[in-house]
Amino acid sequence: MVGIRTFLTRSKLPLLLLTYPVFALLLATNSSASYSLSNPSSGLIVPLTTAVYVVVGFGFGFLLLVLIWARRYRKRPQDLAAAFRRGLYVTFALLAFLLPAQGAVLALALYVADPQQLWVWGIFVAGGAIFGTGVLFSSGLGEKPGTYVTLRALRIQLTDHPKLATVMRELSEDLHVPLPRHFLLGLQPSLLRIVGTVFCPDGELEGGVLCFSLPSSSVLSIVEFRALAGEALLDLHASLTEGRKEFLSTSEGANDVVRNLNASMQEWSWLPKWGLHPFFIVLRLVLVAAMRFPLYLGKEWVTFYVKEFWASRWYADLGNIVEAHRSSAADVGAVRAISALIKEAALSLGAGFHFVAQGKSSHALGELASQIQQKHPGLQVEAEVVWPWQDPFSAWQYLQFRCRLSGVSLEWCRQMALDISPEPPASSLFEDVVKLETNLVEIARSPLILARDPSFRVAL
Repeated sequence: MVGIRTFLTRSKLPLLLLTYPVFALLLATNSSASYSLSNPSSGLIVPLTTAVYVVVGFGFGFLLLVLIWARRYRKRPQDLAAAFRRGLYVTFALLAFLLPAQGAVLALALYVADPQQLWVWGIFVAGGAIFGTGVLFSSGLGEKPGTYVTLRALRIQLTDHPKLATVMRELSEDLHVPLPRHFLLGLQPSLLRIVGTVFCPDGELEGGVLCFSLPSSSVLSIVEFRALAGEALLDLHASLTEGRKEFLSTSEGANDVVRNLNASMQEWSWLPKWGLHPFFIVLRLVLVAAMRFPLYLGKEWVTFYVKEFWASRWYADLGNIVEAHRSSAADVGAVRAISALIKEAALSLGAGFHFVAQGKSSHALGELASQIQQKHPGLQVEAEVVWPWQDPFSAWQYLQFRCRLSGVSLEWCRQMALDISPEPPASSLFEDVVKLETNLVEIARSPLILARDPSFRVAL
């Protein structure tokens, strides 16, 4: 069943592209078999057949070009955002041709098959295709939604925390990347790097934000903190230089178009509300199908394009992850770099998942999460913000991937991560931790609305 479902998912767009043309070709073939000189539409059979092949070739040519176009930028991530936006406009322009062309081909085939009766249904088909094209272009094309996140965090200055400033300056010099414009400190369990707009109690921040985690700094050693901070600096620098914010904005705009198309299709019920006569039912079904099919094809067309570019974005992100891991491993050692990730994952997932079942831990990270809760019972963690660690399974897979990069044992790294009370802890890098925690608890209780930035989808 899984194989069939996967096949149908991958074949959905090709099958949709073939639906109208194949039906038109069958009608043309049947009309050719019953060719009659008395039929005035018989002379249209040859041009109709040619038009069918042109429409099919056009649709499948698009699929091939998107695959080539998206993969071309996998190793050129700095150009990916601009190419993605340009290609999205081209995609909509091609749709403006394809949808009416498919409707016209099928409408012509219906006329050729029966100029006396079936041509009437061709009006619905052609009209639905034109209507669908109009709805498509009124669904938000060209809009650029903002990429933002609201954090209940405190803005800090490195000059107020000399030890932290020393670590960050060393990392900046060793990794050859500039420090971000803004630093925050919060009660979320993970260190966050954000390229979009950040709304916090201290205002609206732009140009790159690094948000430290006070809870995780209590269980991390300074070396482990350095590993996570170094990777965050590299990732944030790559995100800013590669135009990640622009890419996410364009992607979110395309997603808005898809959502609007779905909403438009849901507005039309299949059954008529003003009569149950078979004629009215059939008429309603044909009318709704004629309007929904072009929209559904357009939705899948846009979705295919976005998915292919997201695959290229993921490929580029994977390269950034590998480069960041190598830099971190060279700086503090692979085991310490991964043990830092394990602690962060256990703290994050422990805030959002219940690992204990029947008195025993149900996951390898559960033991560490339980020990953190036992040895740090007063640790304040904002459980609402647990990303980028989505779930225990994906977290464990990601940690295994990081271990394979350096050829170290994940179990050994996990054992090293059991030291959750290091001396000195990374929290010693911050001045007056008690006061900071008190202020953060007050901020966490404030009525700010949390909004998730789509950039966190590429964190793992």
